[in-house]
Amino acid sequence: MLLLNALPIAYFAIVLGLLYSDATVLSPGTILDWIRDALAGILPAFAVFGFYRIWFGIIESNPKQYYLTKEECAKYPGVEGIEPTIEELNIRHQWWRKNVIFGALYVVPPLLAALAIKR
Repeated sequence: MLLLNALPIAYFAIVLGLLYSDATVLSPGTILDWIRDALAGILPAFAVFGFYRIWFGIIESNPKQYYLTKEECAKYPGVEGIEPTIEELNIRHQWWRKNVIFGALYVVPPLLAALAIKR
């Protein structure tokens, strides 16, 4: 809940706060001003993909903590066919580190870039 709801909102608020300036108004500035303003709107959007990849990496690190197997589903009447199982989702445990690393690459470099272009 926190990772997919609260953390992205907080991240966007922080990045946009870093990029905020009283001079951020559409004006006939230099091309660098236009690029900086465009980046100010685009950079925070990359984090959405990052938080999703991190979330998925967490699930892949220990899928049994989040999903049932087909055998376990059969133990609960009415659950079979409604809740997805580990087998149906084809969760690959060995990929969890890659997803966390690539997720971090979607989150951290845009934050660093935002700091670099901050007015």
